[in-house]
Parts: sequence; structure tokens; C-alpha cells
Amino acid sequence: MENQAQEQQLTKKERKELKRQQKFLNIEQNKKRKKMQRVIFWIIIIVVVITAIFVLIKLNKNPQTNNNIQFDPSQDWVKGNKEARVKLIEYSDLQCPACRAYQPILKQAYDEFGDQTSFVFRHFPLKSIHKNAALAAQATEAAGIQEKFWEMHDILFEKQIEWSNEKNPTDKFVEYAQSLGLSVEQFKSDINSGTIKEKVEFHYQASIALGLDGTPTFFLNDKKIQPPSSYEELKSLIELEMNKFVSEEINKFVSEEIEKQKNSQ
Repeated sequence: MENQAQEQQLTKKERKELKRQQKFLNIEQNKKRKKMQRVIFWIIIIVVVITAIFVLIKLNKNPQTNNNIQFDPSQDWVKGNKEARVKLIEYSDLQCPACRAYQPILKQAYDEFGDQTSFVFRHFPLKSIHKNAALAAQATEAAGIQEKFWEMHDILFEKQIEWSNEKNPTDKFVEYAQSLGLSVEQFKSDINSGTIKEKVEFHYQASIALGLDGTPTFFLNDKKIQPPSSYEELKSLIELEMNKFVSEEINKFVSEEIEKQKNSQ
């Protein structure tokens, strides 16, 4: 009431001046607020950029890059998220004891990252030292025709000691096929078919062309990585690769926001 009374006592000129001063004060406050918003914005941008640079530096420490690694849905066996940007590619020999030893690590990775990563299997049977490796690869392909590739893959690694030293492991493979509920007659026909032999040989020659000389060999997207010594090491590599794509999205967002700021000024 007192303020209203005082305002009523002001002259018209004084009231006009008061409103002008109030308007000027509001403008100054808006300027300060916008300035503070810009400062906060650039602080956030700087933090984001520094974080992205840090992640990319860590990623650059990964081993060699090979641009010839390409995902081929017509040739590759894949589980997990087939549309994922992160792909773990394994070149493997089903008779290789080291490959067998890695299966629990790979299974744990699949259980944790199966919805974010593609897990790709490629045959690399070391025929000169593993006499049954190529036939084992053919067995998985024959099972794959009946949509049981991964099941046969798991059994062959699980029972590797049982069939590795057989002169002719075909009977064992047929036994495993039967346990999976496959058509045994079809399996027997497919395991030695020309189509399957050609596919296994294609995988083998592709591995040789990449200069691979042992199993297991892993590529994380287009980077050849050292076989991880533990699950935690593999987990860290997968997460770093995921963060690379996150960094790309952040950088894209930052660029768009900076452009918006420029256009609004």
C-alpha cells in the first residue's frame, strides 16, 4: 500500500523514468543470464570434447587395423545383435585346444553384450596339424543347414578330446547330430557335400589371405586384437569400441549445438 501511495505521488515524468530504468534493468539482467548460459554451455562442450578425446586416445592404442575385414551375412555365422555396430569376429579351429579354452570367455561376453554386439564365427581349420579340423567344420555347416550350427559348434568344443584323435570322426559327428534331433540321413549327405566343402575352404583361404597363422584370432570390427587373457580384458575392449561410437554421436551433437549457437547470435 505504501509503495502504491508513493507511486501515485510521482509525477508523470518520474513514472516514465522509473519504467525506463526498470526496462533497462531487465535488459541487463537478461544479458547477464544469457552470458551465464553461454559460459555454462561452453564449459559442458569443453568437458565433452576432452572426454571424447580421452576415449579416442585409448582406442588408438588397440592393435593393428585391417580394412579387409568385412561382415558377410551370406558366409558368416552370427549370434547376438546382427545389426550392432560392434562386431567380434573369431577365426577358429574346432580341433584347437586354445580355441576350446576361450569358449567360456566368449560365452560370458555373449551373455553380457549379446544385445549390443555381433559375435561372428569363421572357420580356420589348421589342416596341417589338426587332421580332423576341416571335417569338424563341415559338421557344423551340415548342422547349420538344419539350423543347429551353434549347437553343433558347442558340442564339438565340449567333446573335443573325444573326437580329436579318431581316425575317422564321422560316426561321432553323426552321434552328436542325432543328439541334437537332426535328420541323420540329411546330415550324412550334407557333411561331405561339395557346397559345404567349398564354404569351409573359402573361409580357410580368406584366413590365409589375411595373413593369419594361428587360432584363435580375433578382430574387433576392423582391428586385430591380441587374444584376451581374461574375460575382464575382453569386456574392456568391447566397451572401448562401443564408446568410440558414443564419442562419434557426442561429437556430432556438439557440432550441431555449436552451429545452432552461431546461428542464434
